[in-house]
Amino acid sequence: MRRWTKRLALGAGCALFCAAAAQAGEASDPEIAEMRALVEQLQGQVDAQAEQIDAQGDTIQEAQEREGTREARSGIGGFFSEVEIGGWVATSYWYNFNNPPGDELTDANQGRDGSFYPFHPDSNSFQVDQVWFEIEKPVTPESRAGFYLDMAYGLTAAQLGGVTARTSDSDSANSFDLYQAYIQYLIPWGGITLKAGKYGTLLGAEVVQTVYNYNVTTGNVYNLMQPISHYGVILDGEIGNFTWSLGGVNGECCGIDPDNNSEKHLLAGAGYGGETWSVGTNILWGVANYGDSSATGTVDVLASWNPSERFGAWLNFDYKWAPNNSTFAGSSPAGWGLALAGRVGILENLGFALRGEVLQDSDQLFGISDGNGNGTGTDVYGITGTLDWTIYENLVAKVEVRYDKVNIINGKDDSVFINKNGNFSRSDQVVTGVELSYMF
Repeated sequence: MRRWTKRLALGAGCALFCAAAAQAGEASDPEIAEMRALVEQLQGQVDAQAEQIDAQGDTIQEAQEREGTREARSGIGGFFSEVEIGGWVATSYWYNFNNPPGDELTDANQGRDGSFYPFHPDSNSFQVDQVWFEIEKPVTPESRAGFYLDMAYGLTAAQLGGVTARTSDSDSANSFDLYQAYIQYLIPWGGITLKAGKYGTLLGAEVVQTVYNYNVTTGNVYNLMQPISHYGVILDGEIGNFTWSLGGVNGECCGIDPDNNSEKHLLAGAGYGGETWSVGTNILWGVANYGDSSATGTVDVLASWNPSERFGAWLNFDYKWAPNNSTFAGSSPAGWGLALAGRVGILENLGFALRGEVLQDSDQLFGISDGNGNGTGTDVYGITGTLDWTIYENLVAKVEVRYDKVNIINGKDDSVFINKNGNFSRSDQVVTGVELSYMF
């Protein structure tokens, strides 16, 4: 509006000047010519001023449009400023001292029934363990709704049932698994958080994410007795030093979707802790798809102690049972496992971790047999030593040596692990490996 006001004022001035010139009829021709030149000059200045005003108006309009764009972008930026993103890349090499032949290296570490080393199954092989992304919009009293995503690529993803099937000649690094994906909501009362979707189990001390464990390989208690993830809903809360969880999930293990029966499982936990210690128990219980109404369940007890940055330890005990059915060989499949682990920081950037385990089952609950279906029970022993070295900020190397031994009750012991000829004719094995990881 201002530009048109100025343009009209200039135009009016020009018109008045022209009228005055016209009234000078008695002036001489030279004077008229001079006056006409002045008018034309003034008209040119008016036109130039008008163009300048138009240009200034366009500049202001463009600035206003840019400001509107900034405001729109600031809303998106505000959302991403609330989202936390992290992750890591981990790669490793493993060697089995039973020295299996070249054509038997795939799954050589896992034993006859595939019960061991789920995420490091191959001997004499380099692998990409995990390319992991953690994305979370946390919940707070100021922003009560959020989400959590755990996305993994690599051999771990393939072993978790990722979208790329694992074969002897596949590229496992291309496999993808959505390990966790849930919505979370902080309920306005009681400090309770609701989670709905797919989430990691409450049971156990160890987890799938390699960087969060003392050791590189997950232990036998984790591998043989504990679930990995669940589909369902769960409530988490705390009252002082007391914490609790209560939820319902599909199936008894490993993120089953769709559920394989009409029953659901109960997942619950409770814990109490101080500044440097904690103790808690968790339970997974429900009716499995075994053709009857008998229940299966796992009771998990975990105690941890972390008195300083240089020392930490945990003790984990599990008891698991299942009903009699065609899946198991006997009438009362059950088992227990005990694992003790600790880590000491030798130097600021150097540490050593040790894990010892003993497990026992009846009626082949662990799924370990002598190849002929024989065995009324199994004793499993394991010890793992891991040296970790922080080479540079966020860059960690771990060297690990692990020993496993199995005794089959009323069965043939030397039939579980592979030998140098590619046959399963050993009751024990020693495996060593090196893992390199970088967190970002």
